[in-house]
Amino acid sequence: MTAIGKFRTILSIGLALIPCIQAFTAERPALPTLDDYPKTVVMYVMQRFEGERDALREKGIPEDDDGIVNWEDCGPAINNAHKVYLQAFKAATLSEKRKALLEATAMPCFEFPSGNNELHLDYLGDLRNGARILTNETVLCAAQGDTEGAVTMLSAGYGLLAHPARAPTMLVYLTRIACQGLLDEALRATLATQKLSDGQLKRLDEAVALATRPDTLARVWLYEESTAPGTDPLDQLQTVYITDAESQAQLLLSRSAIAVERYLLAHGYLPGSLDTLVPAYLPAAPADPLIGAPMGYQKANGSYAIFSVGKDGIALENPFEEPEDGVYPYRTLLVLPETKVITPLAEMPWSTLNLSDDKHSRKEKRAIEAVFGAIDLSQACGGANMAMLSAGPLDDGIGVLIDACGGEGRTIPVQAAFWVHDKQVYAVNSWAKDLAEDLPECPAHIDFDAVRDVVR
Repeated sequence: MTAIGKFRTILSIGLALIPCIQAFTAERPALPTLDDYPKTVVMYVMQRFEGERDALREKGIPEDDDGIVNWEDCGPAINNAHKVYLQAFKAATLSEKRKALLEATAMPCFEFPSGNNELHLDYLGDLRNGARILTNETVLCAAQGDTEGAVTMLSAGYGLLAHPARAPTMLVYLTRIACQGLLDEALRATLATQKLSDGQLKRLDEAVALATRPDTLARVWLYEESTAPGTDPLDQLQTVYITDAESQAQLLLSRSAIAVERYLLAHGYLPGSLDTLVPAYLPAAPADPLIGAPMGYQKANGSYAIFSVGKDGIALENPFEEPEDGVYPYRTLLVLPETKVITPLAEMPWSTLNLSDDKHSRKEKRAIEAVFGAIDLSQACGGANMAMLSAGPLDDGIGVLIDACGGEGRTIPVQAAFWVHDKQVYAVNSWAKDLAEDLPECPAHIDFDAVRDVVR
């Protein structure tokens, strides 16, 4: 990984800590501290954290940092998902990466390689891209009405979250938070648009439950403290306590929403309260990780909302009201419709691995320009002024994929594939053909999956 690549990896991980962004503004020259949050929130969050840390100490912790990183023994090396993750990260094509990721995320054991910062940086970037691949595949499956595929990819994504929780260095922890943001939004969009069976919902619940590890930050603290005994390892990054509580809240929101969906499927109407879901669909009524009070739940106009108080310590009076700044606190609020709106072009999350401003080769850039010149993009994007494209060498030519169109604050998956050879643009799939009826058909041996593989 180049120096620039490492910098981008660290920067993207840091973005998971939203409050810390303010530290780089003129108005807030110093990092936020716990003093910036309501005392009731801070007292509960810290009491909860200290209880988890003390419980781990009572169980007995390893004496060295390598032991703490791999606290739970994997047993036979063949059971270690880490080796399968390496196969996924090194795979040449998307289909190979996807297959290995599905295998790795289903494995029960994970030991993270410790003591090698170079490996850590590369590995963390790969973990993040693994989450993005599974998020992308969830979107594609849902857009095509393949609910089984969407559930499989989402379950694998939460399996990926479960593994890094067992290797709690700070960089691993922050990477995990960033990955969780992608997967939580993909789950929300899937529940909003797809009617899943009870068996599928139960599988999702089991996957989210496996990824829910409330003591992860306590283990991070113990590991970081082991490298510098007698110090507070999070003294300069106090907002991570609040971020962790928000992350735990989102996982509880996701499990609660899955339980509501199961209840709705079984009874034909929404439950009156979250308590109604216990014990058939939830082991216990969810308690807000930020304040300890019951999680909020409201119904209105064919939708339901589940919410936490948020880091400001104030419960929402009307969770269905659109905020003035247009920004929803996605980690502490989940709003879903009672009736699903199933449409291939639903407004779902889309996280492309290659954007149009990536450093393509000159040939690839010329191929993208040729595609733009051969098709009517407005027909696909409804007048949007931005498209996400990626390109790569394919069979003596260049494969070009339009991942999505963007405009007016939304992103729509398109997935039109083209092949450019000798300055001629060929239509690979039906979407590409619809965009330009006069494009010649692509040779039969080049299919949609082949283009997807080379441009990722």
